[in-house]
Order: sequence, then C-alpha cells, then structure tokens
Amino acid sequence: MSNVLLIEMEFNNKTWYMSTEAYNGKAYYAPFITKNPSLEFGQVKGGYIGTRFGNLTIANQPDNRFSPFSVFSGGYAKLLSDPTQKIEVQIYWEQNDVSDALFEGTMYLKSYNTDTLSFLLEDSFKDQDLLEQAVEVDADLTTLAAVSITSAGTTATVNSPDHGLNTGDLVTVTDSSTSAFNVSESSITKVDDNSFTYSISSTTATEVSGFTVKHFQKKNAPFSFGRVTREKGLIKTAKVNGFEFDNPQMKFDDNSNPLQVFDDGVLVGSSLSSDTGTTLTISSVSKLGDEVTINASGAHGCVIGTQVSIKGLTHTDYNGIFTVIEVIDSDSFKVFNNSPETLSGTSGSNNLGVFGNFFGTVRAPTATTIKSRQIDITETNSSNSGAGGTVFVGTALVSGLSSNGQTVAEFFQYIAGKLFPDNDFTMDFTRAPNASSKNLELWVTSQTKLIDFAGKIAEGSNHLFRIKNKEITVIDRAEIPEDFTNIQNKDIISAGYKIPYPIKAFRSKWTTNITNTTVSPARLDQKDQSVLISNTDSGKVQDVVTVTKNLDDARTYLESQKALLNKTIIDVEVGDIRTDLDIGDRIKFTREEDSISVDMIIRTVKFNIDGLSTKFSGDGTITVIENSDVY
Repeated sequence: MSNVLLIEMEFNNKTWYMSTEAYNGKAYYAPFITKNPSLEFGQVKGGYIGTRFGNLTIANQPDNRFSPFSVFSGGYAKLLSDPTQKIEVQIYWEQNDVSDALFEGTMYLKSYNTDTLSFLLEDSFKDQDLLEQAVEVDADLTTLAAVSITSAGTTATVNSPDHGLNTGDLVTVTDSSTSAFNVSESSITKVDDNSFTYSISSTTATEVSGFTVKHFQKKNAPFSFGRVTREKGLIKTAKVNGFEFDNPQMKFDDNSNPLQVFDDGVLVGSSLSSDTGTTLTISSVSKLGDEVTINASGAHGCVIGTQVSIKGLTHTDYNGIFTVIEVIDSDSFKVFNNSPETLSGTSGSNNLGVFGNFFGTVRAPTATTIKSRQIDITETNSSNSGAGGTVFVGTALVSGLSSNGQTVAEFFQYIAGKLFPDNDFTMDFTRAPNASSKNLELWVTSQTKLIDFAGKIAEGSNHLFRIKNKEITVIDRAEIPEDFTNIQNKDIISAGYKIPYPIKAFRSKWTTNITNTTVSPARLDQKDQSVLISNTDSGKVQDVVTVTKNLDDARTYLESQKALLNKTIIDVEVGDIRTDLDIGDRIKFTREEDSISVDMIIRTVKFNIDGLSTKFSGDGTITVIENSDVY
C-alpha cells in the first residue's frame, strides 16, 4: 500500500510537482517538501468553513536549477521581491493509486532561512465589498484633476486621468471662460478611465486652464434582503422636481408587496397602483388648538401621512390640501391648521378627497430609482407629466420586499452570484434541506467584506457554508443526516469530551424605526427590541447575530442555537488520512474503555500527515452503555 503526499504549484508560468520523496505519478514529483504540512479545516469567519491552519515547508535551494525558486529561472528573485504574492497550490494524498484533494487554494511566504521556505496556506477565492456605491447629491463636492475640455457640437469632452466616474454621475463645471462649458449637476457619459462627456449648448471652444470640475462624492448604498420595514439610509440622487433616491435593490412592481416610502415615519408614497384614494362627504368638523378634526361620512382609509383635499368649509383658510397627522378611528382623522379664523361648519357633498399614496404613473419607481410621489396624484399625465414631486422635510425611509431574495437558500445563491459573476458555480443544499423555507430580514449600510458578512449571517441563522471548486455547500447545523459512518473502536487512537460552558440565555436584539403618533405632527422614533431564550440558572447571556426582525423567526433561530450549544463537544482521532469524511458528516462509535456510545456531527477536520491520523471535532450526544454490553 502506497501513502504519499503530492504537491502541485503554479509559479513563474509553470506547474511544479513536488513531494516529500521522489515519486513518479502523472509527472515526476521532486523531493523539495522538507516537512509534511499541517492542515486544519473548520469555521474561520462566523459560519464560513475555511482553512483554520495550514503551512507548507519547501527546501530553499536557489542554486538548484530544478527548484521552483531558483536563481537561474528568476524564481528566487520573483518570490523575494513580492513575498506576499498569492501562489496557487494543491495538496493531494495518494493511497493505493487513488488521489484525494486535501487542499486547493493559495499560499504566501511567511519566513525563510538558509535551508527552508515556510508558507502559510489560505483559501483562494477573491473577496469583495458587499455594498455598491451611489452618488449622493447632499454629499460634499470633490474637485477633479481635469486637463482640458473640448467640444463637438452640443457635447463637451473632459480629459481627466483616472477620474473614477461612471455614466450617470453628476458634475459641476465653473470658472470656464467659455460660458457653455459651465454647468451645474450635469449627468455625464463615461468614455474611458481618462475621459467623459456631458451636454452643453453648441460651441467649438477648447479650454486647458482656469476652469474647475467638481463631482459629488459617492456613498455606500444600502444592501437589502428579505422584508424591509421603515429602514433609513437611502441615497439621494436628485433634488429637482421633488426628490429621487437610489433604489436599494427593492421590488418595485409587485402589488402584493408594494414599495413604500416614508418621511420621518409618515407614509408619503406607494407603488400600489390601486392606492389612489376615494371621495367622501364631511359630516362634521371641529378645531382644538392647531388641530382640525374631520368626521367623514364613511371609512376614509387614511393613515398618518395621507394627503386629503378639503372643500366646503366655512372659511377658505381651512380648504385645500392637507396631510393627516392622526387617525382617530375609521371615520375620523386630524390635520394641522393654525388659521386664526373661527371654524363654524361645512356644506356641500363630496367635499373630502382622500388622495391615496400611489407615486403616480410617470413617477413610479424603477430598478434603479425611487422618486417622490406626485404633488397632486389626481393630475393627469398630460398636464405636467408628473414632473412635480413632493419634497421630504425629514428622514426618508423605505419598506417593501428586496429583489435580492428572502430565504436562506436565496441568500447563499446571491452570495455565490457576487463571487462568481459569470454564474460558473453550483449550489449544494443537501445538508440544508429547509434553507428555502427559512426567512431573513437584512438591511446593511456600513461597508463590509462579502465573506465576512455571509459568515455572520450563516452563524446567526445556524448555518455553515463552504466554497470549494466553485461549489457552495450549505449546512444547517441543526440538521442530523440520516446516513452515518460507523467507526470501529480499534481504529480510534484517542477520544475526548468537553462539557460546554453554561449559558444563561440566548439573545438577539435590534432597533426598529416607528412612527410616534402621540405628538403632533407625528415623528420618527426608534424602539429597541429583543428576543431572549432562557437556558440555565447560571452563566452568561450570549448575544446571537440578528438575521431577522420578525419575532417568531428570531425565536426559532435562537432555539436551534440553544439545542446545539448545549451538546457535548467531542474530539476523536482515528488512524489513517480519512478523506472520505468531511464537515457536516455524521459519525458514530462506541468507546468501550469509556463505557459510552457517541453520535456526532463533524465540524472540524485536522490532518496529521506525520502521524498518519485524522482528528474530527464536533457536537454530539453521548449514551452510557452498561457493563453487560461491554463484557
């Protein structure tokens, strides 16, 4: 039986084959590996499964023409000139002419001496930022290093090396001696990394000095997932003809899940096209202070923020368009009016118009933009094409359903799509069969790395995931596979058992934006919420990453965490390099000398190449066996 470690490395435009001893396989493996590597795999970033520890030691032989790091090939100079460069490497364990991959990733130089080069191993995928960026018109202006402005008809071209702008970004040009070049917040078209164009009145001038080109700074646009309820952080992209905001990946054409916009918690826009209001008759009216109470002839359907048209009141100061500040009951509401005139009565029928909150046909949201609602949603499109949008006086908030997905399964599919934009990947939910029925609610406004974020969400939802060979494997930590591997006691080198530290309770906590209707006008407040699951009488309260603001879903996630974290932690070392078992697999064994039977799920795998053994760690249950069963 042959047991041999094989290394394949991509360096200096060549594939190098190495081992701890000379070996003829698919190629000749040169004996440049001076020490067997250490390899341990498990959770490294929340619920992300990666390389917890790994190293590789290669002989330092710069005078050897056959070494990958030789002075003759330039490999030695290339390595030392950039020691942190990532070098692709694969580690295989060949047994009985069958080769199994132990590691596929990258390595970088950690240290070296006369005899050896020591490398650290790490996962090879390229991480990236979670949040995209959008131009914020309220942000500070930044001056570009523009070299020149030229024109052709009604198009001006700005030469600006490494300008960093994209099509649709806004620029302001001032101080040009050619007045046609001077514009304010003009949309650009990117030509390349060093130039862009914008529209002007016709001119043939050229400017090479004296002018200033400024653009709005970009801000991180929020990331949404699942159901979103009154979340703030919208990026304002325009403030002419009302406000416009960058759409944070929200569905915009789903009447079952309408997109809603709030001004300080007051509903001021909806994508629900049927939310166009109604006409009623005012049955009575009264005033107390600056608040006018309207009693309607039927159910008005108003909420705080609904616009209403009032006609037929005695004094004209009380007629016009107003905003509902308080809903008393289905037939009554209040509006604000500080007129000094005495309110004495009403006349006429159909004198109350409830506008509804539909944005308006021509101001309906799109995949990229959310516009504020038409000032008067009863206007026809032909009158002014909906150009007049409402202006926000407070903080803009959004509610609705994210287009990125809603379930745990959709979340990891989203992550995979970001990591592999060419869609060259596969998903494996075999160990997470319920991932498509578990919901998440996420809203992120602070920049973070994609894998770090995915690891946190996986941990909070009690999942693990791994990326290997462009396959994303998702594991539900609460899932117990039906299939298992029985390990014979004679194959066990050692076993250990750890009782978890007592945890008093498990808790998730978050902040919710709510509308405070106890004051007039209504304002936006914040409310702290949490779910607490009791566990023991002593110990600490363990906070769990919040992945939803739904109380029932949050409680379910905490209960699944509780069930696992109370289990015994088991370590078992078995003989041989066991590549047939992996993280998420279920194993059973009976340890006769300890008088126990063990049923566990593997969470960590460590290969001991020198000792030809594999150590598995995980959570499980222990059953005491009777002496009669042992002897």
